Amino acid sequence: MVLLLVPMIAQAEANLGDDWAAIKAGAGDATKAETTSESLKILAETKSLYVSSFASAAQMHDPTTHKVIMACYEDTKSQYENGDKAQAKLIKQCLEKSIYTLGMVMMEVSVSENDADKYLDWSKVVQKKFKVADKDPATQALFTAIKNDPSQLGVYSDVIRENMLDIFELKTVEELEEALIKYGEGDTQSAKKYAYEGLYYYQTLHPYAIESIGNSKANQLLNYMIEAKAVSDSANDGVSISQLTSEMKSIKKEVEKLVQEHNGIDGTPEALALAGIADRLHLVQVEYVDAIDDSGNIINDMEYAETVAFAGGALEILEEDEAVLRAISSTQFNELYTILSDIITDVDNKAPIATVLNSADDATVIVKSLQSGTGEAGSNLNGYFDQINRLLLSAQAAYSNGDSDLAFELVSQAYLDNYEFLEAPLAEVNPSLMKTIEDNMREELRNMIKSGASYNEIKTQILFLTADLETAQDAVTIPTAATTPAASPQESSEEGGGCLIATAAYGSEMAPQVQMLREIRDNQLMNTESGSAFMGTFNELYYSFSPYIADMERESPMFKEIVKAGLTPMLSTLAIMENAESESEVLGLGLSVIALNLGMYIAAPAMMFYGISKKIKSVKLSK
Repeated sequence: MVLLLVPMIAQAEANLGDDWAAIKAGAGDATKAETTSESLKILAETKSLYVSSFASAAQMHDPTTHKVIMACYEDTKSQYENGDKAQAKLIKQCLEKSIYTLGMVMMEVSVSENDADKYLDWSKVVQKKFKVADKDPATQALFTAIKNDPSQLGVYSDVIRENMLDIFELKTVEELEEALIKYGEGDTQSAKKYAYEGLYYYQTLHPYAIESIGNSKANQLLNYMIEAKAVSDSANDGVSISQLTSEMKSIKKEVEKLVQEHNGIDGTPEALALAGIADRLHLVQVEYVDAIDDSGNIINDMEYAETVAFAGGALEILEEDEAVLRAISSTQFNELYTILSDIITDVDNKAPIATVLNSADDATVIVKSLQSGTGEAGSNLNGYFDQINRLLLSAQAAYSNGDSDLAFELVSQAYLDNYEFLEAPLAEVNPSLMKTIEDNMREELRNMIKSGASYNEIKTQILFLTADLETAQDAVTIPTAATTPAASPQESSEEGGGCLIATAAYGSEMAPQVQMLREIRDNQLMNTESGSAFMGTFNELYYSFSPYIADMERESPMFKEIVKAGLTPMLSTLAIMENAESESEVLGLGLSVIALNLGMYIAAPAMMFYGISKKIKSVKLSK
């Protein structure tokens, strides 16, 4: 095992990711060695590799992390000499994970020096750890774009940093959750491992937390993570599992609250609950993919146990915060409860991966809709804008790499999974800008990608979009009389992403009827030339009167029910369009739907009116 480190040392200058992997493997091998002398020998080799590959940069640019790592090596050595392999195994988390901190620091240094090669070399540490090439195509596209064109380092490095920090934020909370899982299994030693991991993951996040929530709260968060490690260690002192669980739960709750504040989400119960559910749904998707195979067999017991725990945790949060979440929308609470219960059942039954992932997606959509009802801080509007910008730049990178399919997918994700939740608040202050962004993202940009427009055209379109999004963000998140023009009655009511009347009638953008309209628009009409042309003409007419109708619906429940009754036949006929796939089918079925609606809404009433008036006239003549 010792000899396995030699080729890695030879490659030290070539790939820092391989060097990190060798240190991780060496630290692990040292815990498995049969004798103390062999453990110490392997540990010395890993330290030598750290010194040759990382120490110089650490001493110059991150001396604090260097001191932590060197102290951990000395502590690990002492544990081996004292015969405590179990504690040495825990401390190896420091040796492995502190290098992530150094990697992130050196990526920042490389950007400041405008050195793309150096940046890519240091990025290999996090790329290798988090399997970016296999699991994160968007971030991989950004790295590839920088490799292909080093001048783009300044453009894409900010997005990569935020994508990486997302992982460290999630890991900070996830490790404490996994410690609780292990307490539930009576495994205090494994719980220690996760508490230690959580602390060292957070150390990478700490300087960024200082920037976002201030030194005091960031240090408070750091102290909570240190306290979690101390709680896990107290198992050695005979503390009961029930007490360990209680103390760890309390710490995790405070940690999660501060991490969410770091993410721009306020500390109200409903905001924290929804953010917690969203995180656990994401973890369900991440863990379940690695937990079972295509035949429904468990291939990783730990990943499967974590999936079960995270699915149950999402439902537990929903139940604990039922009162505040029902106050936002009882209907959506019930829908979310049903889906989360189904996910638990599907995971228990080892349902196909796609089934669980799709259900988690559906639940996430409802969570986002509920978040929109918690106010600006709770719905984290800035987070949506940030995610859209990241996705658009990732799409630009993918397109520059020649991957138009990924670029199209990322733009669609920016619109469908993010911008649609900004449309309603933006429409209240600037409906014209709301529609401009919608058209330029959903229609123009996606059509340009599909038609093979030049990279410069795509880049220019994204540049215009990001400028408009910046204006929109200022309008939505910092509304002042000086910066926001007064909206007319028509403008202030425009919402719902092009489904204003239906949204007002059915009470939510997530109502099945509204979603059907949106899906027909995006999946059938906007994917064909004739459908796109129709939508362009339709939108001009629709926006001329729909805000007034939507306003009247909100002001009069009776009128709302009348409109809903009137919409029902039209929705039935539009369902036909779900079968349209080709240009000819969209055109043929579309004309049929128009004819049916003209017949129902104009011809039939006209004939009825004509018949009634004729009958009245004949009665008058008979008199």
